[in-house]
Amino acid sequence: MDSSWRTRLGKQPPDSETQRFNEMLARLLASAEPDPDVATLRARRAKGVVRLPEAQERLISGAAGPLKLRVFAAPRIERIYLHLHDGAWVSGGADMQDWLLKGVGDRCNAIAISVEYRLAAEHPHT
Repeated sequence: MDSSWRTRLGKQPPDSETQRFNEMLARLLASAEPDPDVATLRARRAKGVVRLPEAQERLISGAAGPLKLRVFAAPRIERIYLHLHDGAWVSGGADMQDWLLKGVGDRCNAIAISVEYRLAAEHPHT
């Protein structure tokens, strides 16, 4: 089997629109506040500080039951940004980075969607 396509594909630069979006996203992320430590984040979540009221919550069907989405829509939508929160499948939540997702959406003319996936501790193997 000829694998030369892999070599060519690996050397192709992204198209100009993808390159502009990647650069815009890199600038936005570089200027964002660093993530707080776990104790601070949990304290903020308990107070409701992390969640932004601009988020729309939606439910979609999943193989093991419904999944919650948090959605931030920019006034003008040209692209989609899908966010899977960090937490190594054992901690975290879709509302942990509302401030970042709203910023990405607004600055990149995107709809930013964060998925509330099932955490391994409560849902092993689902």
